[in-house]
Amino acid sequence: MSGKFNLNDLLNSVSKSKGNVDNLNADNISNNNVDKSENGNVDKSIKYIDVDKLKPSEKNFYSINDIEEIKDSIELTGKILQALIVTPLENGDYKILSGHRRHRAILSLMSEGKEKYRRVPCVIEELFGEQKKIKEELILIAANSQREKTPWDKVEEAQRTRALLEDMKRFGVVKGNLRKKIAEALNTSSTQIGRYDAISRNLEPSFIESLKNNEINISVAYELSGLNKEEQEKLYEEFKEFGDIDLLMVQKAKEKIRKVKGSLGKIKSNKEVKQKLNREGSNDHIKKSITYAIEYLTLEMKNSEKKYIADYIQGLQEALDILNTI
Repeated sequence: MSGKFNLNDLLNSVSKSKGNVDNLNADNISNNNVDKSENGNVDKSIKYIDVDKLKPSEKNFYSINDIEEIKDSIELTGKILQALIVTPLENGDYKILSGHRRHRAILSLMSEGKEKYRRVPCVIEELFGEQKKIKEELILIAANSQREKTPWDKVEEAQRTRALLEDMKRFGVVKGNLRKKIAEALNTSSTQIGRYDAISRNLEPSFIESLKNNEINISVAYELSGLNKEEQEKLYEEFKEFGDIDLLMVQKAKEKIRKVKGSLGKIKSNKEVKQKLNREGSNDHIKKSITYAIEYLTLEMKNSEKKYIADYIQGLQEALDILNTI
């Protein structure tokens, strides 16, 4: 396979495999694999389906937004210009693979009594065998490649694309550096995919919800993901209190945490502090011993703002840990 990795090429190759993923191979992924009519267009017939028979896919993770704008566009042209992609269900209904926002817009128009939009143009994809799960996911991601996405859409899209390509890698269809392939497929950089990965792995659930609600952006989420669980939880409490958090705030907080940890490191290596701790004894006079440690920290951090008093509490706990090792 040569050139930039492309999900549409992979989708075409899956379609040519006739339901058997074992028929796939990397050499078959090219733009020449699409079944085309004589005029060069993809040979897909459109069927008009009652909106009530169209069911959203449980796999859709993209945000359902801008519905009013889509409604306005439909009413302006008098129709849906881009057909939905659907696949048949056993009960006679159809699962939507692409077009969830258009479907939601039609439902909204119908609720306003605009019955002329009831029958929705759809392209039907017959999915078979092992390719069903793979192709559903491919269509979902490829069809949404050009739309405007929320920050969380981008993070989730990267993770779902990774899972999909890892699955395909087992069959030898996808080869080489996976992060690079994901970046090419999503038209972004490998560095940005790495940032999405860090957010997905390390960002605490409270801040994930904030990202989903567009209360923080990708840059802030990435900075936060570099903090441990306890540090993130403390910042989240401040975020709830002040109602706002930006990149500079997170960077300053990280710097203060770094200084606190540096001070704790000095405690571990400072002979005078160790001698005081040893003299007091770690069992009988532990409160007094911790007081010496906190006093030391207070001198080191005398210019800290009051709202970072939680850092001192963290220092106290770590001082307790130190006592157990001396």
